[in-house]
Amino acid sequence: MKHLENVIEFFSDEDKATVSLNKKKSVSRVLRLCKSHPDDVEIVARNRDGSLCAKLPVDWIKFNPGKRKA
Repeated sequence: MKHLENVIEFFSDEDKATVSLNKKKSVSRVLRLCKSHPDDVEIVARNRDGSLCAKLPVDWIKFNPGKRKA
C-alpha cells in the first residue's frame, strides 16, 4: 500500500503557511484559490504524481470536522 503524505506547516509568528498536498480534492481547491487570489497563493511546485506544494495565508487554515463515515 502506497502512503502519501499531506503536510501543513507554519510558524506562529509568520503570515504564510506551506502546504504539501496529494489529495486530488485539496490540490484542486488550492489551484482554484491561486487563480482567484494570485497575490495570496503561490504554487511552489507541481509534481508529476499530481501533488503540489504551495504557500498561502495562515489565516486560511481551518479545521472543519466532516461527516463521519459509518
